[in-house]
Amino acid sequence: MKSSSIRTDDTMEGSSRPGQSEPWVMSIPDEVNKHVHEIRQAYDRDQGGHEKTCMYLIPRRIWDAGKDDYRVQIIHFGLYGRNQVEMDIIDKVRVRVVSSFMEQFNLKWKGLCEKVVGSEENAQTFLDLYNETFRDRHLNASSAMSSLTLDAVFLTVFLCTKICSKLREPSEGLEQLQELRQIFTEVGVASDLHQIFSDVWLVKNQIPLELIGKVLSLVKDAPSPEDLIKATVDEALSRFKLPCPPFRRADVTLEIEKADVPPRFLDCKHLLECLYNTMCPPGESNKPFRTASELRKAGIRVKGIDAGVTGTAFERSTFHFTAVLSLPKIHVTVDTRRILRNLCAYELAKTTSPDSQKLIGYLSVLDNLIDTADDVRLLRQLQSSVLSVSLPGDDADQQVADLFNNLLRNYSSTDIQYTADLRNLHNDVSFLFENELRNICIRYFGRIRHEAERFLGRLKDRPWLMISLLAATILLAMTGIQTAYTVLGYYRP
Repeated sequence: MKSSSIRTDDTMEGSSRPGQSEPWVMSIPDEVNKHVHEIRQAYDRDQGGHEKTCMYLIPRRIWDAGKDDYRVQIIHFGLYGRNQVEMDIIDKVRVRVVSSFMEQFNLKWKGLCEKVVGSEENAQTFLDLYNETFRDRHLNASSAMSSLTLDAVFLTVFLCTKICSKLREPSEGLEQLQELRQIFTEVGVASDLHQIFSDVWLVKNQIPLELIGKVLSLVKDAPSPEDLIKATVDEALSRFKLPCPPFRRADVTLEIEKADVPPRFLDCKHLLECLYNTMCPPGESNKPFRTASELRKAGIRVKGIDAGVTGTAFERSTFHFTAVLSLPKIHVTVDTRRILRNLCAYELAKTTSPDSQKLIGYLSVLDNLIDTADDVRLLRQLQSSVLSVSLPGDDADQQVADLFNNLLRNYSSTDIQYTADLRNLHNDVSFLFENELRNICIRYFGRIRHEAERFLGRLKDRPWLMISLLAATILLAMTGIQTAYTVLGYYRP
């Protein structure tokens, strides 16, 4: 809405210029063509087809479904939404951190901008990474250089002080940056560091990743950009409890590392892309549907596995009497909805092929499996649980059900398109329900198994019932043995 009002004002100003020789109506064709071009740009951005822009924005219909999850809590980064008139406390912290960084490494502001961003021509290149229709209209190459330098230095210092313990070999340069940590305590934002770290992963808050490497190059004996980014992604996976492939785990073995090659972070454009590529490694595809309760009644066992979101699998026995649906484990916390929504919005903006929608496909599977709190409870209480929950309140299961049922709300049918493997998996599961001959075996076997599991579950929760049943069984067995001996003794010749 803001950008359209700006264009209207520009049109009105153009129509009232002194000395204008042509009436305003003569410019209508040019105005129409300009707006058509802007609409096409916006469409390309929403569909992921805009080649220049890589700092994406969230489509309006997706934004409307969860504004609070996409909204900045503490700090803005990048060139979207940076048109505040007055500095707030976090902006003052940002300036103080950069000032201390310059003093510590004997740098001047102009030289710092040139070392981090480069020339104004380079600044214009970075400026072009942001959609010109939605960034602040007052931004030019010079102001973009200043803003990106400020963000890059602050973000690098923040990440170095935040995840120091995650780095394998803390360096001397890292210890120097650690000295700036006291600034966060002195200005009273130390309690907000978690919210700041959460803001780092918003779609609209991304900055070019190469700027972080430029800042690190100014610090002698600093950690490599690859190590810093890897530690930052590890911290996000751990803090937000997101599913990830085995090569991201701390106890990874060499064999696993060879089988699952981690993504090249320096090939990414920004941090959110690094996190996304870690959860959804390039070159892999999703591998369902029905609710978890329906699957269990049909004899289909669900289990959780340690894998990235592309690790979904469906295995059947030789005669198809049993089947196992394996799903990547996910831990739900208060930050899960916010992070997942921003990752999905990024995936929707960047991808053009349905086979590329790995995260959206995985979450749509969970949406299908989870209908009520009972489904959440079932997935949580499995022997190899798919879900684990750390949410406040007694209705945590209902909160999780609402989360997954509303996570992809306002996504159209064209937005959620399953991969080929996912469609095949859906057909396999549906075939178990719809094929009459197979239903005779599977549904009957599954129902017996389901009732047996329910019965054993009740016994586990009621120990006195189990003791009574065991005593009755022993008594019945002894009575049967006594009867047998009596009958045999009676007919003895």
